Amino acid sequence: MMFYVIALCLLLAQIGAVCAQSIVPEKKPFRIAMALWRGETDIDKSFKQYFRIKNIDVEFEYFDAKSNKDNLPLIVTQIKEKKPDLIFSWGTTVTEKLVGSYESFQRGDLSYIRDIPVVFTIVSYPFDKLAVDKYSGRNITGSSHLASLSNQINAIRSYKEFTRLGIIYNSEEDNSKANVKELRELAQQERFMFIERSIPLDAKGQPIPEMIPSVLEEIAAQVDVLYMGPDSFTAGAHQRVTTLTALWLRVMTFTSTESAIEKEGGYASIGLVSTYKSLGQFAAYQAEQILLHGKKPEEIPIEPLKKFTFIVNTPSINYLANYPPLFVAGYAKYQQRAEHVELVKRLRDKRPLTFKWP
Repeated sequence: MMFYVIALCLLLAQIGAVCAQSIVPEKKPFRIAMALWRGETDIDKSFKQYFRIKNIDVEFEYFDAKSNKDNLPLIVTQIKEKKPDLIFSWGTTVTEKLVGSYESFQRGDLSYIRDIPVVFTIVSYPFDKLAVDKYSGRNITGSSHLASLSNQINAIRSYKEFTRLGIIYNSEEDNSKANVKELRELAQQERFMFIERSIPLDAKGQPIPEMIPSVLEEIAAQVDVLYMGPDSFTAGAHQRVTTLTALWLRVMTFTSTESAIEKEGGYASIGLVSTYKSLGQFAAYQAEQILLHGKKPEEIPIEPLKKFTFIVNTPSINYLANYPPLFVAGYAKYQQRAEHVELVKRLRDKRPLTFKWP
C-alpha cells in the first residue's frame, strides 16, 4: 500500500511541475532600434555580434537616415510608435535629432524621445550639446570615438614636425564646427598656423561634393599636413575623394576616424583612432547594463574608449616618401590593401583618377 501512495505522490509532483512549467510565460527577446546615419558599418556589426556571443536574445530593427537629415523626423516618429526596449544611435546628427540638446531636455520639450533608453556611439563632442556631465541626468549614455585634440596633435608631431595644419570641412555639421573652433584655439596655444576652408554650399544649403578637389587644391601648397576630423561629409561619405585628392596633390593626411584610413575608400596617410569594432562592443556592453542589469542610462558614464590605435597607411606614405621615424615604427599598426596599392600605381603612372558622385 505504501508503494502505491509513494508512486501517486511522485506522479502528482510530476504533473504539478509540468503544469507550472506550462504557465510560465515565454521570455520575449529584447527589441533594439538601430538608428543609423549611413547604413550599416562595422560598429553596428560588432554591436550585434556582442549579443550573439553572449547568447542574449535580441531583435534588431533598422532605421537608416541614408546620410540625409530630412529623413530623421520620420525616423523619430516611427521609433516612438514602435516603443523598443532600447535605441542604438549612430553619430551626432542622428542622436541630436532623437533626444535633442540638454537645454531642450531642461525645457521639457517632449517632441524628442524621453522615455526610451538611448545608447549613442561615434559622437565627437557629447558635452557640447547632449550633456553637461559624464552622467547625463536623462535617458542617454554612450561614448566618443575621439582622442583628445592635444593627443592628436602630439601624434602628428611624433611622426612629422609641422608648422602649417590645414582642414576642409562641412560648415553645416555641428561636429565639424566644434572641431574647427577647438583647433583654432589650440593653434594659438601650440603656435602653428591653422588654415581652414569650408566646402561651398548649393542652393539648398548642402555641401557640394564635386567642390572637394578644387578646395583641396586651393590650400595644398599652403599646408604641411591635412587634418581630417569628425566630419561625416569629407571624412565619411566622401572620404575617398578627400584622401585620394590629397594623395594626388602630395599632401600628407592625418585622420581621427578609422574609416578614412582603415576601410575601403580611405587613403589617409596616418591616424590616431578608435576602432569601429571596439566602439560597437563598448556600446553593446552599455546596452547590456541597461537591458539585463536594470541600470538607468543616466547611471552609466559617457566616456571615450581607453585605447586608441596609431595607424600608418603604407602605400600612402611610400608614395609620399614620408617614412615613419624608428620609434613610431615600433608601435604603429600598418595598413595595406590591394586596391590601395593599385591606386598608388595609377598615381605613379600619372593615369587619371575618376570619382563616382552619388
